Amino acid sequence: MIPPCENCRVEVWNSTVICFITTLKDCASAEVSKPIRGYYGFWNSYGDFKVDGSAFNLTLHDTNVTLGAFLNSYYSSLRIVGVEDIGGVGLWGSSLSISNCSLQVLSCQGGSTVEAEDCVFEWLHLEGENNVSTARSRVDWLFINDYRGDLLFDSTLINEISLQSKVEAHVSGSVRFGENASIPETDPDKGILTRTFEVQTQGDERMLPGVRLTLYDEGGDAVWSGETGREGTADFNVSFCKWWQLDEPYKYVNNWHEVWRLEAVKGDSSYNASVNILSETPIIFTFPTATDQPLWAYRWLISGFSASVIVVTMAVLLMRKLGQR
Repeated sequence: MIPPCENCRVEVWNSTVICFITTLKDCASAEVSKPIRGYYGFWNSYGDFKVDGSAFNLTLHDTNVTLGAFLNSYYSSLRIVGVEDIGGVGLWGSSLSISNCSLQVLSCQGGSTVEAEDCVFEWLHLEGENNVSTARSRVDWLFINDYRGDLLFDSTLINEISLQSKVEAHVSGSVRFGENASIPETDPDKGILTRTFEVQTQGDERMLPGVRLTLYDEGGDAVWSGETGREGTADFNVSFCKWWQLDEPYKYVNNWHEVWRLEAVKGDSSYNASVNILSETPIIFTFPTATDQPLWAYRWLISGFSASVIVVTMAVLLMRKLGQR
């Protein structure tokens, strides 16, 4: 047990911690690195241990946490590296950098920032105004309630998702949703979720620029069009929400569950992909290259090459004959 203090530094080396419960408040930084393993029963550390001050630094070196490892962070900066089986982390107005970790619970509430790499979250709870980015990570259950902020994903898998009231979120990056992920029927006050859908067009060996893209809604109306740039990429936004229709038949319109169609056209080739709120991104279109052309194209190519050989051969023979004169 470490008593509350205004300025302190704590290091634990090669030890066994039976129960580790702490709350960080108004701290400059805290770091937890490379415990061997932990076990967690129930996540709640309110009032158990508080540190008030401007310079608190916590480091665990090769330490075995046998009962619990969970942190609450108030208006602090927290870094966690290489920790398995963390019971839970709660953030209020704090920043968290976390990598190579597995957590049962990460709860972000009010003015927090999270940057996660190579992590596994059993439950990621987002509430209030926060910004979260994950890379090469897995989220078993993403729970979003009264959330306002950006969600930036990079090679992230989300197995299940739950959207509650008053969501105002922007989702971008590369993300894949599990087979059991679904959006339940929502009420008008569920808010708005905007997704940026990145599109990649490619041949067998390179990215393909200049592909025409058109997005059609469920009614068949074109709602967006563009084309891929030099790198063979483009993106578009779709806002999913319910809104009151201002003309007849004057009713709520809901596109949370609509499935739209994205068409990609290059020359005589065209492809289609379905687009909905849980579509995987990036959306990738692969177009045939020269090796995939039909047989008649090869016949024309061979005929042209043969004709060129004949012309060159005749010219060489003629020049030799003139030289002999």
